[in-house]
Amino acid sequence: MLKNPKHSPKQISKGEFIEVGDIILTGNGSSLTFTFQKSEFKVLANSTFTVQEFPTQEKEGNVEVKSGFAWFKLANLGKLGFKANLPQQLQ
Repeated sequence: MLKNPKHSPKQISKGEFIEVGDIILTGNGSSLTFTFQKSEFKVLANSTFTVQEFPTQEKEGNVEVKSGFAWFKLANLGKLGFKANLPQQLQ
């Protein structure tokens, strides 16, 4: 499911776009994989994931995994990098 303050919650289908601010909710047995430029993002089952900013040469990428699991393969980050806010901090 995809939620964003700009529109009502909806099921997402192959070929649809993910926007900054979108909240991705996955249920049992579901996952979502999407790409942005050459970076790949995978949100696994029973997860809540928010895109706060896509990584570009001019902007630092930023996502939040509120619950569950996500996987990232990042490319072309430039000098600014990428930040992932996770439900638990590793020490």
